[in-house]
Amino acid sequence: MGRVAWGQYFDGHFTQLLYYLTYRPIPGLYTALTYQDTRVHLKEGSFTNDIFLGEITYAFTPQLATRLWVQQERNANLREKFDVNWEFRPGSKLYVIYEDIKSYVNFFDPPAAALRGPTGRSLLTKIVFFY
Repeated sequence: MGRVAWGQYFDGHFTQLLYYLTYRPIPGLYTALTYQDTRVHLKEGSFTNDIFLGEITYAFTPQLATRLWVQQERNANLREKFDVNWEFRPGSKLYVIYEDIKSYVNFFDPPAAALRGPTGRSLLTKIVFFY
């Protein structure tokens, strides 16, 4: 599948191509691949941004699911996220999310690489309680 978008962007214009593929081989398993190509043309210059996204979701039961999500931008961050979503009673959920971000490092231009920030890892737990 795909989609094309275009329009005004500040003092210029953009064109965006989006390609995606989803596949559900068995009940509870969902996989998706997405590629987005955005081209922006401004008076000051032009740039292109490419993003690749992969996702695998598996629902063990209607109340318990996991998801692995990986995103890569051209010359930018690689983000990996794994989360668990458990509805332990109707309306009450527990979320556990682990995220790892690896920054693109340009060894030939250290000042520009320093602006991107360090690699980051986080572990987040959230509880939504409904009574």
